[in-house]
Amino acid sequence: RQQQERQLGASPEPSALAALAIEGVTSAIRLQAASQLNQEEHLQAVLKQAKGRDKSVYQTVKQSLQILKEQQASEAATQHRITELVGQAQDQARSEDTKLYEARLNALQDHWQSVENKASAEQTQQFLQAVHQIRERQKQLDETRQEEQRHLDQKQQRQETLELLQQTLNQLKAAVPSGLPSESALDALQKTQENRWLEATRDTQVEKQEQKQYEQAMLALRNY
Repeated sequence: RQQQERQLGASPEPSALAALAIEGVTSAIRLQAASQLNQEEHLQAVLKQAKGRDKSVYQTVKQSLQILKEQQASEAATQHRITELVGQAQDQARSEDTKLYEARLNALQDHWQSVENKASAEQTQQFLQAVHQIRERQKQLDETRQEEQRHLDQKQQRQETLELLQQTLNQLKAAVPSGLPSESALDALQKTQENRWLEATRDTQVEKQEQKQYEQAMLALRNY
């Protein structure tokens, strides 16, 4: 008994632990040896030999095997999730679907944080590379949207300029002499709208009819 107790205290090899779990001279030694086993191969061997011989050892080993299987299943699920997330990131990096682009990236990164400590260096590199590509694509999309919005804003400014010029000309035609604006007011209006039109036509496409309408209205204002 003392010899086996000393053996247990010296961190024995798994095979020695398995032997002690079956051949220990006391139930305490067998149970202690069984509780220290953590390799499936030795746990299975002890389970088989302890069945019908040592109920405590049998139950202890059986429980250890169950815990081990649960750990293995959890690790397998985590690895599957890592592979899945890497694939999703790579798919988004290649995808032409830009709907909810930023939200999908944020969701991917949130999910990755929960498993990144289990990922290999290669898996981490693959995921981060895909995220980098997604961010570059997102930057391009943002620039494209900003450019489109700029063109829309310029179009709106041109439309308002044309409406203001036409409205001014209509008021001038309908006004009585005493109600006409001063030359300085009209000059200020003309210069303001010229500058506005220049900004609204800078680096953008303007239809010929739109440009012609502006030039005619501005010429009519100058002639007046």
